[in-house]
Amino acid sequence: MVDLISNSNDNSTKYSVAQSLGKIDPGNENAINALVDLIRNSNNYFTKKYAVQSLGEIAVGNENAINALVDLIRNSNHDDTKSSAAYSLREILKNKHMPKVVAILTSYLSVETYNYNPSQFENCYGIIWKCAQNMTYPEFYQAWHQQNNSTI
Repeated sequence: MVDLISNSNDNSTKYSVAQSLGKIDPGNENAINALVDLIRNSNNYFTKKYAVQSLGEIAVGNENAINALVDLIRNSNHDDTKSSAAYSLREILKNKHMPKVVAILTSYLSVETYNYNPSQFENCYGIIWKCAQNMTYPEFYQAWHQQNNSTI
């Protein structure tokens, strides 16, 4: 199935396979990497949507998947895609990745973001709130003030 994603030129095949991978292959590194590649390289909305959803089901704690979802939240032009990525990120995020995610996303919790892109603000707020609930206060405080724009 991973080869089918990589070699097919048909978008409906790609998003069907992406959707299926989320159901049948949890934790498989090759499947996760194929889905990350789809997210980064596809211009098809449905292909990205199903790849994002599948990552939320099979990529718990995977740094490559976490980075791809954070990038999508930060850079996608579609609010729906950002929301799906935020949901999947909350599903796969592990405590060890939370400080970096907080540091990256805090810059989106500004009045400017709230006024001009409220869905971006809400998506980042939801992720940061999950992190705050699972981190110690000193860890969260340090991550909040780190303001890192790099990857995980």
